[in-house]
Amino acid sequence: QYVARRCIDYRKPLVDSGTLGTKASVQVVVPFLTESYSPKKDLPEQLIPMCTLKHFPYLIEHTIEWARDLFDGLFTNPIKLAKEYQKDPKLVVERIKKLKMAQKEEEIRN
Repeated sequence: QYVARRCIDYRKPLVDSGTLGTKASVQVVVPFLTESYSPKKDLPEQLIPMCTLKHFPYLIEHTIEWARDLFDGLFTNPIKLAKEYQKDPKLVVERIKKLKMAQKEEEIRN
């Protein structure tokens, strides 16, 4: 909120983005044109940001969510990918071709 106030004082635009992955919590503030960030109240978080899970866990819920994410990565996601491949190999190969290199390697390894 401090930075948002300074951007309004100095008439500079602000792009604020969150860390909730695909939730896409992004807000653009253009002074005197769009709604200011300061008066807006954030909704209570339903999801835990990945940076909190990986680097700053401080609640038992963080540990549980981290373990769930790890389990999905090791056991659930590879099985889903294998089932998708059994149904339609060409579709899976086309989807993998569209990914970035690091993501391609992970998908193929899975």
